[in-house]
Amino acid sequence: MDPTPTPAPEPGLPLLPNAAKALTNPGEVSPQAWYDVGVSYRVGMKQLVANDAYRDPYILYESVAKGQTKTTTTSMERTVTTSIGGTVAGGKKDVWNISATGNVTGSVKSTVTKTTSLTGPPESSSSNSRAYYMQASYAAWTIGVDTLGFPSGDFISGELISGYVPVWLYFSVDN
Repeated sequence: MDPTPTPAPEPGLPLLPNAAKALTNPGEVSPQAWYDVGVSYRVGMKQLVANDAYRDPYILYESVAKGQTKTTTTSMERTVTTSIGGTVAGGKKDVWNISATGNVTGSVKSTVTKTTSLTGPPESSSSNSRAYYMQASYAAWTIGVDTLGFPSGDFISGELISGYVPVWLYFSVDN
């Protein structure tokens, strides 16, 4: 009996049949590896390096006068994507994007709909108008992507990939 305990799987990740061996003896390859027909990838770790590392210029999407309420008449849509430092192979980049944004393209969309109701400052305010803005902010992340033999699940290599993940911010300023 092997005295090495089997590691607990990360939440949301299935434990592969050879994961204990792959994690404790990365130089060894299981007997099943001879029939590997390709590779698969999985996220090994995620670490936030810096929140709000940089921002795009802000975008004014509406201005409302004092005491008024305004419903937008046109919709506005903007899309930003992740950016990764260096060259990353297609499959690993896809895993990074999915881990960062939930989709393979790594895009994050912001939409101000046609029927968004916005209000100006109250009549008692010293400000005459309220400007509404949106802005893309980028958080710096490092995500570890493991390469595994498929279908054996044997660990082949790991790579730390650093990049920026966008988040949309919305704010208003009274003028």
